[in-house]
Amino acid sequence: MVQIRLVGYNYRVAGIIKPFANSVSVSGIRFGAVQYSDTSRVEFTFTTYLNGTELVNAVQNLNYKGGNTRTGAGLKFVADNFFNPAASRDVPKITILITDGKSQDSVQEPAQKLRSQGVHVFAVGIKSADRNELAQISSQPSSDFTSFVGDFKLLNTLLPLVSPRVCSKAGGVYASDEAFSGPSNIQFFGQTSDSLRFRWSPAGGPVSGYAVQYVPLSGLGQPITAELRQETVSASQRIFTARELRSGTDYLVTIIAQYPNSVGESVSAKQRTKSLPGVSSLRLVEAGFFSLTVGWGQPSSPVQGYRLTYGPRGQARAYHCFYSLSVSIT
Repeated sequence: MVQIRLVGYNYRVAGIIKPFANSVSVSGIRFGAVQYSDTSRVEFTFTTYLNGTELVNAVQNLNYKGGNTRTGAGLKFVADNFFNPAASRDVPKITILITDGKSQDSVQEPAQKLRSQGVHVFAVGIKSADRNELAQISSQPSSDFTSFVGDFKLLNTLLPLVSPRVCSKAGGVYASDEAFSGPSNIQFFGQTSDSLRFRWSPAGGPVSGYAVQYVPLSGLGQPITAELRQETVSASQRIFTARELRSGTDYLVTIIAQYPNSVGESVSAKQRTKSLPGVSSLRLVEAGFFSLTVGWGQPSSPVQGYRLTYGPRGQARAYHCFYSLSVSIT
């Protein structure tokens, strides 16, 4: 169960599945996923993906579901649709709740219903999640079934704690994968007013590719998620150019290592595109009784034309005329 509003959440959530990807099969571990807000949305059921590669790819491609945080309704939906007696098999049952906010409805009864169905409930809270609420939702003892981090970027630090506990409750023995170093050292060079060019140092291990994400930041430094873009490049690629960007805008760039059955570590960095060049050295060439001739210096970068605005000085509602002029006129 997922309710997160942050950029790149899908790749970090996929990291929770990473240790179990090789065990996903018809006769092995199965995963289902639900995103919730005002309503609940089934992303996939226990029978949709029966191998680890398809499962991880599906989580990576989850689309953010906007709305309020109705965790109680989300828990009830999972209890009714994933773990009701008619749908359940006689196997260990686990729910992992991941949320970054306090619920706007009651969680007590829905959580109790889920636990009464024999489901082990893990609650993972991020940033603004309510710790007392997480303990109310989770199985007992809550110290074994709840986890919390103050920053979304630290979610991966919980994996060594959460994954062995989940594996134990699923009836397995946890064996961690070899730890590979992630991509590092993003360096920007050659940026323009509408592009950023950058390189990075490669990740370790059998990398199958990299996901490159870039998103503009607001004046307060928050990602504008509606404008998030992502492209996938080959494992051998080390340089990328993000194009068609806003001028004079800060961007957050994230490089995420991808492996055949899992998602690796990531590295992020910020950079600002150049501002569009302005006209310089505006000068009066000639003044007549009813006319003015002016000149100006041509900007260093190519322009499509000029707009000339003029009016009487000192008048609050002066009449202004606008002309679109040829780029050759200076």
